[in-house]
Amino acid sequence: RNCDWSSDVCSSDLSEQEIMDVIAELLKIPNLEISLIGYWVWVQGDTKPVKEQLKTLKCRWHSGRSCWYWKPAWCGKSRSNPGGLDELAAKYGYQDFRSTSTSTAPRQLAAV
Repeated sequence: RNCDWSSDVCSSDLSEQEIMDVIAELLKIPNLEISLIGYWVWVQGDTKPVKEQLKTLKCRWHSGRSCWYWKPAWCGKSRSNPGGLDELAAKYGYQDFRSTSTSTAPRQLAAV
């Protein structure tokens, strides 16, 4: 399936809720930089100590970009895009989120 924002299949409220649920869970993990680029969620920051948590959320490691990512299951296999995250953000649009440095207080979704 096509994961372009313009696709009718990808514009449902269910898809958006799934993405926001994943971002909400990621925001509970301290010291992460989270970028929503298109329908993919990219995770950077202090990820090594929390890699098992990221795996539990079905995030995968992208060796070419040296960061974690999550994509909706309905996206299927993606085409190779050799560009960096900045190029992807320019092409598909983006929103950044950041978790706080401690995990003691509940977090709200907050755009950076």
